[in-house]
Amino acid sequence: MVGRITSWTSRFLSYAGRLQLIKSVLFSIQTFWSQIFVLPKRIIQMIKAVCRKFLCTGGNETSHKSLLAREKVCYPHSAGGFNVMDIHIWNKAALSKHYWNLRKKKDKLWIQWIHCYYIKGRQVCDTYPKQASWMVRKIMKAKKNFEEARYTHSNILALNSFSIKNLYQRLRGTFPKVTWKRLVCNNAGCPKWAFNLTLVAHGRLYTRDRLAKLGIANNLVCPLCEHDDESLDHLFFKCNFSAALWNKLLRYQGVHKQIMGWVQEQEWTIKFANGKNAKAEMYRMVLSCSVCYIWKERNQRIFQGRRRTVDNLSRLIVQDTLSRDPQQEDYKATGIHEFLPLKIVLEEKS
Repeated sequence: MVGRITSWTSRFLSYAGRLQLIKSVLFSIQTFWSQIFVLPKRIIQMIKAVCRKFLCTGGNETSHKSLLAREKVCYPHSAGGFNVMDIHIWNKAALSKHYWNLRKKKDKLWIQWIHCYYIKGRQVCDTYPKQASWMVRKIMKAKKNFEEARYTHSNILALNSFSIKNLYQRLRGTFPKVTWKRLVCNNAGCPKWAFNLTLVAHGRLYTRDRLAKLGIANNLVCPLCEHDDESLDHLFFKCNFSAALWNKLLRYQGVHKQIMGWVQEQEWTIKFANGKNAKAEMYRMVLSCSVCYIWKERNQRIFQGRRRTVDNLSRLIVQDTLSRDPQQEDYKATGIHEFLPLKIVLEEKS
């Protein structure tokens, strides 16, 4: 896994890109090996550390900063997380498959060997061979994982097939859903828009007021308006620059309402733009895109000294919103590609 990380040009990846690589590549490596043999706790801790460092820094360097709490990163999107696999629980589910194979007496050489030398005709659940290896004893003790998932003895034997994913979901349990889940779930926008919107909803962006509390920043002036102190509520959308941008985008969508701070804007979106119609889908997508572009503009002004006007940013947001892949089924179902007000804006500007 470390070899994969060092071979990627990870410095050019966004947080959403790193998150996708963790889900699709890094976890696939440990998933493969966890189905072959039991992974020790020390290895699991090292895997967690590697993935956490890669997500935060883009490499294998140690970092003390964290985007979200470790447990919240593994929460599903509806609970305000990034739906990252909990490696510890997944390995418990993978270990339970070996135990289920023993109970079902699968036609495998290692199962026949354990039945011949350790179980010797007894019940698997009543056998705890102290002279067996560490791995065999761990498999024997996996019975408690089924008990934790509320499986009885008869339920285990009644299973004709075993799914690690199903047991993983039962072991993980349910999570309380956040009120803003519709803002990020089934969002037709880019993954990085939804990723950034999740951080904003949790209040985890490194704005200057938060950096000042950590003792990192002394200058609290907002780099966009250069007038008031920067905070999350000010940046979205009490700042003069972001308020003008959001007001223009609202008029593009045909929405007429007062510009408010982030908490009030989020509550308004949850109440009035929470449906599945094209206008609601468009509103949520434009909101997530705007939040991402405002944060990007803020960083460019601080670190690169580059500035863009409200008109330039609004045009980029409209273009990126309407240029989403129209072949995606979720995208086509919303009817967003037929949304007229934004198309008219592009035609007028061109």
